[in-house]
Amino acid sequence: MILDSFLRTDYLVAEQYPAVNIITNSFHLKDYALFVDLIDLVIFVGNRKIFPVRSGFSKWQVAKKEISLMYNTFNVQTFGLWEMGNQVFKTEKDGFYGFSFEQPFVFISEEIG
Repeated sequence: MILDSFLRTDYLVAEQYPAVNIITNSFHLKDYALFVDLIDLVIFVGNRKIFPVRSGFSKWQVAKKEISLMYNTFNVQTFGLWEMGNQVFKTEKDGFYGFSFEQPFVFISEEIG
């Protein structure tokens, strides 16, 4: 499903959809942050998959995949990741990686393919 506006996401929440995959050309936090507690979001931009996570998040991923924190995140702790700099990481090996941080949620970006 392609969504280009705040109003369309608002409609999906009003209709009680549990989740939405959004394909778009750009990602702006302000367009999605208000919906994190209301609907499961996955946003596809180019070769990236962007989604919100809460502190303590973990996921299985193959080795050497790039994972980025989308915005400034404070007191980040990770496992299963090499820090590449500027909130960009790579998975160390096939297996689980994870994040802990201070904010209620952050958006992360995973390399697709």
